[in-house]
Order: sequence, then structure tokens, then C-alpha cells
Amino acid sequence: SNLKDGRSMLFFVIDHAIGDGVAMMQVMLSLLDDPPEGKKKVKTFQKKRRYTSAPLRLAHRIVNFLAGAVDGLVAVLVPPPSDPPNPFKMIPLEQSKGEPLGKSFVQTRAFCLDEMKTIKNKLAGATINDLVMALQAIAMRRYLEGMRDPTMDRFLCGKEKMHMEFLVNMRSKAGEKVTNLGNVFTMGLLAIPFNFSDPIDCVWKIKAKTDLLKNSPGFYIKKMVMDAIMPLVPLDVLAKKIVEEGIPSTFMISNVMGPTEECSLAGYTLSDLNFTALYSQGLYCGVLSYNQRLRISLVVDNLADGDGNELRDCLEAAYDNLKQAVFEAAPNVADVVEQPVPCVPLSAKILEFSCVAAVLSIPVLVARAWRGA
Repeated sequence: SNLKDGRSMLFFVIDHAIGDGVAMMQVMLSLLDDPPEGKKKVKTFQKKRRYTSAPLRLAHRIVNFLAGAVDGLVAVLVPPPSDPPNPFKMIPLEQSKGEPLGKSFVQTRAFCLDEMKTIKNKLAGATINDLVMALQAIAMRRYLEGMRDPTMDRFLCGKEKMHMEFLVNMRSKAGEKVTNLGNVFTMGLLAIPFNFSDPIDCVWKIKAKTDLLKNSPGFYIKKMVMDAIMPLVPLDVLAKKIVEEGIPSTFMISNVMGPTEECSLAGYTLSDLNFTALYSQGLYCGVLSYNQRLRISLVVDNLADGDGNELRDCLEAAYDNLKQAVFEAAPNVADVVEQPVPCVPLSAKILEFSCVAAVLSIPVLVARAWRGA
């Protein structure tokens, strides 16, 4: 209590082993006061999954499905290569040489969720998650270029990559009430596309990557394999590996949907709602929407050289740039910017050619067989 603006803060810490963000939101929902008379009490904040992806050719879908199945298995058995050193890549704990441990926390201003929905509706098929990931990519590029970091040149030319991890809710019925706690998610990995030409192009590049992930079985296979293997791995071995080698990716992002309207707790109105997590990476980005507002929280580890305040400013500037670009490209209410046609990989083209060749060879084989008879 006794904050500068007269408000009070309720702060609590919960071990992630008890439950993930979706489960914890359900716990919070059970603590909220009943809504005013005439309004129904919300049972869950989670919506049913609606995948709106660019149409993929059949061969592209087949290739992507098979690649996703392989990637889901390989991602568990073969650790991904580690990101190159960069301002937000945390050094392994054993290399800290006595540096003070700790985290720094910063937060963006509240973005209007209705405005974000207007922006994503003007980008055909885009989602709020696509916008949030694109903002991260735009902000990170702005930060590295502003700091004249040499890694940016290597990222732009494709010699090296920076990855973000993100949590994927694996509950089978996302539209129903969560009745149990625990962690029901798996981790996705996405290489940040820094080679975008403008903010809208960044959204399309992010969306192209997420569309492929949504249309592959990789997440499901990865979770099944992880559920089977993890109980067999001793905790001390896993902890030692993290301490000695660190986390391969640079940062993680988690997006949780909160109440869409203002709520109260024990008779007190909740003017704001935030969350974050302590994670063994250099940078953690927690995204939470509440009462038609969305904030991005940043937690930077002291073992990383990045400046959280500067990155926050870059995020806010990235949002303003994206908003301006979208409304300039689609100024009228009904205007929509269409997504570019996805590139067809060479493997899909080879599959199509093989199928066409096989079909065209059937009459020839039939004719030869008839002549032989």
C-alpha cells in the first residue's frame, strides 16, 4: 500500500511447478468478486483456437507435415545449436566469475487492445500473437542497430540466427474451463526474421513461420516424447546441464489472456494486472491483456549485458511504427492488406513434379502392357 498514486499492490509468487499461466489465470478467476447483477461470470479466459493461415499447396502441406514430425522428435533428442553471444544472451552461470546475480524488471505502456485488433484485422489473417512477435523482432533489430552491435550484421546476412522460445498451450479443449492445475504446454522455437523491409513485412515473415508451425504435428510429437523422457532424466543432471551450458535460445515469450473487463477482488477494483516469470535465460517477455489493454513485461538477467529500459523504448517505438505503417497502407475502414503468397520450398516442388510424372506415366505403362498382351 501507500504507492505514490494512492493505490495498493497485491503481489504474490507461485512456483511454476504448480501450474502454467493458463492454470494460474483460472485460479485468479475463482478469487474475483461476482460481476454486477445481469452479467454472467466468466468461466475461462481462453478462447477456442482459430487458425487463419495462408492457403498452402497440397505438396507444401505434405512436406511441412513430414518435416514437423521429424522436427518434433529431433527437437527433444538433439539439442538445438546455441545462439551466438549477443546483449541478451545470458552467459552460463559457471562463467559468471563472481558477477552479482539478479534480474531487472521493466514494462511497456499499456497498448489499447481494441486498437491492436483493428491493426491485425487490417492485415489479412494476422493474429495478436503475430503482432506481438513482430514487435519483438522490430524492437530487437532497432536495439541492436542503435547500439551498433556487430551481431546485427551477421543476423541480417543470415550467417547466424537469434531464436525466441514461446509457450504453446496443449490443452485439447481450449474453450472449456480449466479444472486442473499443472503445466500443459510445450515449447516452440522460432528464428527471428531480421531481414524485413518494413514493419508490415515483418508481420508477414513472422506469420509465414507461425503458419507452418500451426499446420505441423511438431508440437504434439515433441510433447509426447518429452512426457515420456523427462521422468527418466535425473533432476541433478538436468540442472547441471542448464548451469554449465545455459539455454540455447536468447529469450522466451509467453502470452496469457486475462479478463476483458475491469474486475474487483475482495471489494477492491483492479486497475491493473501484470505477471512475469523468472527464467534461466537472459531475457523473458511476459504478455498479459486485461480490461482491453495489453502490456509487455521484460525481465533481463544481470548475466546479460542488454538494457531493459532501452529495449522497452524500442518496443513502444516499434508499436507506433507498425500502427503508422498499417494505417497508411489501409487508410479506409474496409481496407485490408493481403498477405503475400507463401514461397513453395524446393522439396514441395520436387514432390509435385514426381506426382505429375507418375500420373503421366500411367497411360504409357498401360499402353505398353496392352501391346505386350
